Amino acid sequence: MFVSHIIVALVLGSFYWGQVQGFSLGVRRAEAFNVLIAAQIAYFITCRFLKRTTLHPRVLFGNPIAHLASLTTVGIMVFFTYVPVINTFFNMEPCVGIQWARICVSFVIMWILVEIEKVTFARIMPPLLRPVLRFVDAHSPRWMRLDYQPFRTPGRLCLTPKTATMAPQRKGTLVKSKAQVSPELQAAAEAATSGDGGGGGAARLPAGAGANGDAQQGTLIGAAVRKSCRALPPSRRRAMAAAASGDVPAVVSPQWLSERLGRPDVRVLDASWYMPAMGRDRIAEFKAERIPGARFWDVDGVADANTDLPHMLPSEAAFGAAADALGVTNGDTVVVYDCLGLFSSPRAWWTWKVFGHDKVAVLEGGLPAWKAAGFDTEVEPVTDDSLQASLRAARGEAGTDAGAAGYKASLQQDKVRSISQMRDLVDAIATGAVAGWESAGEQLVDARPAGRFRGADPEPRPGLRGGHMPGARSLPFPQVYVDGQLGAARFKSPEQLLAAFSAAGVDPQRPAVFTCGSGLTACVLALALQQARGGGPLPPVYDGSWCEWGALEDTPIVTGA
Repeated sequence: MFVSHIIVALVLGSFYWGQVQGFSLGVRRAEAFNVLIAAQIAYFITCRFLKRTTLHPRVLFGNPIAHLASLTTVGIMVFFTYVPVINTFFNMEPCVGIQWARICVSFVIMWILVEIEKVTFARIMPPLLRPVLRFVDAHSPRWMRLDYQPFRTPGRLCLTPKTATMAPQRKGTLVKSKAQVSPELQAAAEAATSGDGGGGGAARLPAGAGANGDAQQGTLIGAAVRKSCRALPPSRRRAMAAAASGDVPAVVSPQWLSERLGRPDVRVLDASWYMPAMGRDRIAEFKAERIPGARFWDVDGVADANTDLPHMLPSEAAFGAAADALGVTNGDTVVVYDCLGLFSSPRAWWTWKVFGHDKVAVLEGGLPAWKAAGFDTEVEPVTDDSLQASLRAARGEAGTDAGAAGYKASLQQDKVRSISQMRDLVDAIATGAVAGWESAGEQLVDARPAGRFRGADPEPRPGLRGGHMPGARSLPFPQVYVDGQLGAARFKSPEQLLAAFSAAGVDPQRPAVFTCGSGLTACVLALALQQARGGGPLPPVYDGSWCEWGALEDTPIVTGA
């Protein structure tokens, strides 16, 4: 609609402008025709990228067919304008120089207006339209809603996380009487629920299922879904339950994200962070390649600037300002990932969670898994201003106001442990001051490698003593990964995670506080515990971790196993 109005305005404007200047009707017709084609060429160029600017080399050196099509269209314009037979047929006359100048200006105007529309629509319109769309969706019939899934291929039982529908072979009314289900159809339902019950399987109904095929198919829904759910492993049942309730699972697959990528309420954040010894540059890697539409979440930048401790949580106002700078609202779904798989993204997940954002998930396997699944990446250049948006907003730099955040952050103080609280916890564990401590008290779990936990290996940060807090249990964070590999890391199954916690002397059903070197990989274990439990409250983390505890002279430290 927007583009159509621009084209109409340019065509009619050029036509009547020529009339004012005294050109003949034939000349004005030729000019209006060429303005129409030029505006469409400009729109064709801008459509190469629906949400991003076309001011980069991919427009010039991209698809050669697009260039050939544009040049061919220009040739047709000249042909229609100057060939006498065509002029006579369409009652047009050749254009003069000033008219070609206006045609070129119309091309530029069209391109500029569409580029402006892309920027303003992406940033301004979604927040304005989202409440309207939600209201319309909430007050619409079920068959008109966004999550409605119509009947599928005739003769197939389709099970999905949100619905289970049977596509009738003929038009008719579905009934609920189980007595009308033939043995053949019951066998088909059993076949649909066999195997791993992945929630997306389907079974072909037998041919000639009976005269009451429509009714019999409808009766299968309840029994098939119940049997299917019982056949699923616990982790899959929890994922299906989360999908059915509209909740966002804590860990999502590349396929899950690809199905939602581009929605106005889904935001993707690259939260990559590396230890200095890894020798990698997270900013350079983000500039080179990222998931389409991803913004950069600065783990070190969106932090407390008043302490020397690394990536400590910022204030509520600073976090809200960073969210605003990235275009995230309280109702958006946030998906975080990193370039190692599952290293720093759990810290971003925990940070958003601890500030009260419920709809946040970690992309399992990160960017390596996304690429391995065959999905495209974005390589267009990004500006330094875009990269530093969250950092500058959190610190209130360059005209930003961290106190005027539209995003409303609410810090869950009970999930963030301070040095004084950790002293109390260590004393309680050491003295057994809490009644029934072994069965009810909080556990202290350290995610650092075993050598650092024992004090045998030096800390990577200078000035820190070696060892661990009294009463802490050691569970090095790679032990929750499949094969213990950090590259393209994926979590073990919930059953294997429970076994890993138990083997480390940690009761997965009791409360636990997690710590590590700087509060980053502690969040890996916090997320792993939630995966093992199938949800539950957010586990608390000691934010300062060993960077704080190991640097103080009066904190008790134990070495050895």
